[in-house]
Amino acid sequence: MASWSRASRAPSRCSAPKTGKPRIAKLKGAARVIGSAGSDDKAKLLVEEYGFDAAFNYKNGPVAEQLAQAAPDGIDVFFDNVGGEHLEAAIGALKLHARIVLSGMVSQYNDEKVVGPRNLWNLSVTRSRMQAFMVTEEMDLQPEFVREAGGWILAGKLHHRETVVNGLENTLDAFLALMRGENVGKMVVRL
Repeated sequence: MASWSRASRAPSRCSAPKTGKPRIAKLKGAARVIGSAGSDDKAKLLVEEYGFDAAFNYKNGPVAEQLAQAAPDGIDVFFDNVGGEHLEAAIGALKLHARIVLSGMVSQYNDEKVVGPRNLWNLSVTRSRMQAFMVTEEMDLQPEFVREAGGWILAGKLHHRETVVNGLENTLDAFLALMRGENVGKMVVRL
């Protein structure tokens, strides 16, 4: 599922399934979490099952316009694993002293035209920060995350979905389906 949190006041230093981040943001005190997905059904799933306050289908129109509708007062934190048009839209919607966490750039993994961001100047205007992270550099936080997330899972506050493909011989097809957004939740290949 191509989903990402858009607005929260929660600490952004965590690693979890994409649909887990908004739930974690809410559990950590976020006032509002917004996301996008590549279909109306997935956007609906983000709200109804994963706890997003709002979600939109980024294929239904310009991301900046849809984000402005969902977050008319702007955003405080943007967790980005998409890049391109999505990153540009978020930069344009930043509140003062906002934070952007770069986790990936899935929009640039394929042979598609790379778009944006063309508005980096807004980081200066809003005095905001943008920082990339690699989960391998945050391994010291893993015991704390496992303890905290484990409690949420046991309490039924955190859950996820998986798309399971059977057989090692289907690994390439599973990967390509993942890149096309055909999965719901994590893509798993069962050996």
